[in-house]
Amino acid sequence: MKVKGTKSYGVNSLMIREDMLEALIAHAQGHIKKHRINVEVLLEKTAGIAEHPDVIETIEKELKIIAEYDDEIEMLEKYFGDTTPREEIL
Repeated sequence: MKVKGTKSYGVNSLMIREDMLEALIAHAQGHIKKHRINVEVLLEKTAGIAEHPDVIETIEKELKIIAEYDDEIEMLEKYFGDTTPREEIL
């Protein structure tokens, strides 16, 4: 049974594979952008962020998160073939 507005993959597992890889990369890229913006805010507006008294430590945490997602994208591309090209993130 096909739900209205959804893709029908049938037996074409290659499409499913490509869609899943694309979704994983897009998810990681979205998180990288989110955490990159957090770093930019911390760098530009340090005086107005009361809940982050140690700005450097907070930036380091954000960078670690960015690195994890960047590694995830790298591993997907390295081990799972030619996937959607990465956007220029940084």
